[in-house]
Amino acid sequence: MFSKMKSARFIKNGVEKKINLFELTEKEYQEKYRGYLFCPNPNCNARVIFAYSDLMKKHFRTYPVRTKEGTIISQHITGCEYSVEHKLTEQERRTKDPKYKIAISSKHMRDKLKSVHNDLVNPRKSKKETLGKAPKRPSSKSKVTSERPSGVAGIMSNGAVEGTGRAPSVYHRSVNALGDRDYFYTRAVDGHIDAMVFGEDYAYINLRRNDNKKARVLFSEAFKVNSPGVDVALYKNYIDICQKKRSTLLVCIGDIRKDDYEISIVIDSWEALMINGKRYYEMVNELQVS
Repeated sequence: MFSKMKSARFIKNGVEKKINLFELTEKEYQEKYRGYLFCPNPNCNARVIFAYSDLMKKHFRTYPVRTKEGTIISQHITGCEYSVEHKLTEQERRTKDPKYKIAISSKHMRDKLKSVHNDLVNPRKSKKETLGKAPKRPSSKSKVTSERPSGVAGIMSNGAVEGTGRAPSVYHRSVNALGDRDYFYTRAVDGHIDAMVFGEDYAYINLRRNDNKKARVLFSEAFKVNSPGVDVALYKNYIDICQKKRSTLLVCIGDIRKDDYEISIVIDSWEALMINGKRYYEMVNELQVS
C-alpha cells in the first residue's frame, strides 16, 4: 500500500499551513507537528502521520484505526484521491519484499513480553550448559516455510499492516545494547525505570542506561486511539509504588527512534508495555487491592 501524499496540512490553534514531505525532518515532526497533520485535501479531515519505512525512506500515511474485527479502515472521505492504494496482495509483498512491515498481533505481543520478562527474572540455562548436545534436525515443514520471507515486525502507527501469514520475529534488546542497527526497527526492549514524565502533549518513561545516553519509552500519538479507557497517569502511580519497594523492570515493544532525547522507544498500545511482569489491567487490579 502506497500513499500519494507529498504534503500535509498542519492545523493547530486555528493556524493552518502546508507541510512538504521532503522538507520535513523527524526532529521537526516530533517537536512541532506530531498529532496535528491532516490530509492535503481541504475537504478531507483524515489524520496523517509522518513515518519511515525500508521501501520509502519517509512518507505521509493515513492515521490507522482498528475496527473490532482487527481490520484497518480509511478515514478519508469517499472519493478522496489520497486514500490508500492497494498495489500488491500481502502474499506478493511478503514474497517480493523481505522488509515488508507486518504489524505485531496482540497475542504475539503478549507472548513476547512474557517470554522476555521470564527470561530476565529466571534466566534459562547458559549456552555452555547446552554444548555437546546435537541440534535438532529441522522438519520438512519448517524448511518450506522458512524459504518465504515473513516480513519485518512493525507497529501500525508507523506504517505496518496487519498480516495473515506467519508472524514476523521481534528481536529483543536490552536498553543498554540499543544502537545504530536498531533505529527505525521494532524491538522488544527491557530496562529499569528511572521516572515517568508528563508534557503538554506527551508522556514518557525514562529508562536507566549504563552510559551517559538518555533513553525513554514514548507514548505515541496513536496510543490513545489504540488504548480506549486506558489512563496513562495510572502507570506513574504504579511505578511510584513499585519503586518504594523494589527495582522496577520494564519490557516493551516499540519502534526505535533517534531524536533530541537520543533514544526513544515509541509504543502505540497498552498491549506493548509490561512493568514488573504486569500489563495495564493487571496493574489496575493490583492497585485496587493495595
